[in-house]
Amino acid sequence: MDSVKRDYKDILIVILLIGILAMTIVYANFTRRLDIVSAGELRASDWNVHFENLVKSDSSTARVSSPAVILDGKTVISGLNITLEKPGDYIKYTFDIYNAGKMDARLDGFTHNNPECVPSSYICDNLIYTIEYTDESTIKLGDILKPGQRRNVTLIIKLSEKIDSMPLEKVSISDFSTTFYYVQK
Repeated sequence: MDSVKRDYKDILIVILLIGILAMTIVYANFTRRLDIVSAGELRASDWNVHFENLVKSDSSTARVSSPAVILDGKTVISGLNITLEKPGDYIKYTFDIYNAGKMDARLDGFTHNNPECVPSSYICDNLIYTIEYTDESTIKLGDILKPGQRRNVTLIIKLSEKIDSMPLEKVSISDFSTTFYYVQK
């Protein structure tokens, strides 16, 4: 009986080894490594959306101690320093957003922050900061700027005519900013 059990065990071991060998062969047939090796080139995109033609177009009695200028590769307008002395004082600038690239650009984001007024935040509550297309249409997400197209924009900073009292001390107003985010359409 021991010899039958032993023969039975030997047969099972042989069958197991044959099964493992068969599975190895089947696995090797189904797991072939396929490689595709290639090279390519991607030409640099011609993406160039920027500001141009910044012009102070109008003002009231507001005094400009430092005019706005276009900086950083024509993508930043900065440096404006003005003094507003009475209700209704304002300054107006116009500029172009120009697509000098070869791809459509879509306005994907538009942020506008609230300025800071020191020492009186009351003045900031009475500042009117307007930025819109010069044809008075609203700037909105999804606006398309085709290659070679420019959109003229108007920026107005104004002290409300409805302000009921002016401060007795000088108020520093800072951090007016608007950011446009354009992406490829």
